[in-house]
Amino acid sequence: MFVPDSNEMQYMPSDWTRVVSHYKARLHGVWGTQWNLRHNDPGGIFTGSAKLVNSTGANPVGALIKSLGTVRTAGTITGVYGNETVSALTVSGIGLLRGRRSVGSLCVTFSARSAAGYADQLFLGTFRVVGGTGRAAKVYGSGTFVVLQPNLLKSYSRPFSMNLAVSFKHASLGRPQGFSTACRNATKPKRPPPPKKLNATLAGWAFAAGGANTHSLPPGTTIYPDRATVTGAVGCGASDNLYWVIDYSGPSNATLSGCVLMGFQQALKQGRNVVFLGSSPPNGPLSSKGDVYAKGYTPVNFEPTLALSRSC
Repeated sequence: MFVPDSNEMQYMPSDWTRVVSHYKARLHGVWGTQWNLRHNDPGGIFTGSAKLVNSTGANPVGALIKSLGTVRTAGTITGVYGNETVSALTVSGIGLLRGRRSVGSLCVTFSARSAAGYADQLFLGTFRVVGGTGRAAKVYGSGTFVVLQPNLLKSYSRPFSMNLAVSFKHASLGRPQGFSTACRNATKPKRPPPPKKLNATLAGWAFAAGGANTHSLPPGTTIYPDRATVTGAVGCGASDNLYWVIDYSGPSNATLSGCVLMGFQQALKQGRNVVFLGSSPPNGPLSSKGDVYAKGYTPVNFEPTLALSRSC
């Protein structure tokens, strides 16, 4: 159930009325609406419908928007989590509300942040009308909104429902403003700019059991820097497998090739990569060479060394 400003982590569909009441001050404005949303959001391009279920206040803009009734919706949305310890999710986007032909369509930009503890359920945000067609092209307005996804989301690829409460802080009718380029492109995916540089650094050498994940080593694994000397029983037994630990950022088609105990080649992923070099390396100096390359980028080369004097 809904518990305001608490660590309660799950809303239920029946909580919507209490959510709206809790955020009454935030939703105070010249005209307000409530909608039932039904959306599908694969890859940040959403489509669906919005059904007007309630409105409050009197305003010329309100009368026009009420005539929309149930509308088709479409647009783009992106989201970013704050960090590993704070589960807040910030989203922003642009959307279209497509009504009957005589009424036209509205184009709206929006941004929102999830309420503490409810990263995928409750969002508080602001919006602005930035364009329209038909009679809706005369609408100017901005305000706040609260949106609730009343069930934990299992997949964005399947339709899901949300409750939306909107408050216009400013609303007026004026000269038709039409659709901007951003509005016309609202349903087109935005390709991120390509990385400017290929970055690859050797974090060090490591011993671990065979089959270590290409992105991680077992907890507590020691990473030895370039030119280190390894002594004692390090890596003896089941852990007698040698790895490079490489941190990478850049284009998605980068490949590492090299030779240590044997020749190897491995595609690199963003972040930390673990590269298997071979098993049971002999004592003595160990030289190596590696090259990271991707088409159209300056390659990165390194030649780290390791001295082994173990008692296996």
